[in-house]
Amino acid sequence: MSGRFQEPTVSPAVGDGDIVTQTEYMPITPALISKLDRGSGEDALQNFRVKDRGPYRIGPRDVISVVVWEHPELTIPAGEYRAADASGQLVDEEGCLYYPYVGRIRIAGMTTNELRELLAKHLSKYIENPQLDVRVVAYRSQRVHVIGEITEPGIQPVNDVPLTVAEAISRSGGLTDRADMRRVSLTRDGRTVILDLLSMYKQGDAAQNVLLQDKDVLYIPGTEESKVFVMGEVPSPQAAPMIRGRMSLAEALSIAGGVNQNTADPEKLYVIRRNGLESASIFHLNAASADALLLADAFELQPRDIVFVGTASITRWNRVISQLLPSAVLLETSRDASRH
Repeated sequence: MSGRFQEPTVSPAVGDGDIVTQTEYMPITPALISKLDRGSGEDALQNFRVKDRGPYRIGPRDVISVVVWEHPELTIPAGEYRAADASGQLVDEEGCLYYPYVGRIRIAGMTTNELRELLAKHLSKYIENPQLDVRVVAYRSQRVHVIGEITEPGIQPVNDVPLTVAEAISRSGGLTDRADMRRVSLTRDGRTVILDLLSMYKQGDAAQNVLLQDKDVLYIPGTEESKVFVMGEVPSPQAAPMIRGRMSLAEALSIAGGVNQNTADPEKLYVIRRNGLESASIFHLNAASADALLLADAFELQPRDIVFVGTASITRWNRVISQLLPSAVLLETSRDASRH
């Protein structure tokens, strides 16, 4: 539902034009809360889902181990022990590998099975029925960046085991106490989606546990970046941090000391939410009835929301009088003095 909005009024700076060009006014109802809870995150996640990554494909900087059974001269020299990644063959920056009797071949994009078949085909010219074992012993070509409020931020390699958001966080030591679990951002190919890890961990929402790919950036913001501003007729106006990334309208009012019973108009409770540079949504709740508190508890706020409690009509009149009365007394005193 949309309509014209009168209070609170915001005046733009002179010469700057309107602060917003489009304002949507919506009463807070059970239907609206249900609609907002569904949101558009599900549609955005569709572009980030990978149903089946398939087998790992070799890339530049990976280290490959090739063992030719009964031919140790083609593997590790006799009597020498080295770590697997040190004894393997490095795939160069062009995605090529050099191997004895085969020469330099391009293997980037191959699976280990495909590489095994290719090497066996070449070696069969020199060895009868060659038996090979091909493995990736160091995964270096595909990496994911995990940064923000994480115990050990840094780079996580993508290997033959599918790397999900939950797995990447676990490898990085877990989240810190300051992590905003509801607004974890995943950036891929210039596009960003917001993940709700709280929903994933507490409610088992598997849709949030996205399969990660090479060059993905997983950013866990801190709760200090997520604040709600409570203003107007409340005892303690403030910028309230969203604990664990979530806060209801009722919680925000409670943190600010509730609605001022002497000066506030409970019918004028608003949540102002900017949707972009030129548009905003204003949600209105008539909190005069007791059942409205249930709606306030169910209405989820977002970072940078402004909760505004309007002023009662009699309060506005009293404030006008309190501002005019001293001037009136001063004028009357001046008039009496002039008569004498």
